[in-house]
Amino acid sequence: MKSVFNRRTKEIWIGVGVSLFAIVYLVASLYIKKSVAVSVGAEFMPRVYGFIMLLVGILQIITGISQYRTSTPKEKAEKTAEKEEKTKKTVIPVIAVFVIMIVCVALMNKLGFIISGAALTFGMCVLLTPYYEKRRYAIFVIFSIVLAFAVYYLFKNVLYVSLPSGILPF
Repeated sequence: MKSVFNRRTKEIWIGVGVSLFAIVYLVASLYIKKSVAVSVGAEFMPRVYGFIMLLVGILQIITGISQYRTSTPKEKAEKTAEKEEKTKKTVIPVIAVFVIMIVCVALMNKLGFIISGAALTFGMCVLLTPYYEKRRYAIFVIFSIVLAFAVYYLFKNVLYVSLPSGILPF
């Protein structure tokens, strides 16, 4: 008997896993108390993230099913070998982005949202730029700073959600 967990069905199972996690996440977000003090409460963003995650999981399942139907095992094995080669080049930057995210979140109260957010955005720009493209550090710095200030302004003055100011006076 063939196993249902094989390379041809891997994409489908990833989608199922993401979808199940999204459903659990959405159910857990229902237990967040609604806030009446601000226009957008603490429950809003987790629900948005949960629905986006569920959508991504469903799209992954659809993509996996279409790939399963259109490819033979031999074609799939050849494509998988190609993908594994490319994946080796992209795994390290993705892991580095998660490390940078953890460090920036850990330092956010001390440094503030603007500094840690700009550092996070800059690090992501550098690490996620493909190796075959030229890295434009000046543009990355400008983009990171402008984005951090814009998000800070949006949260503070539009959504009325305070973010850590850290060492900056505002």
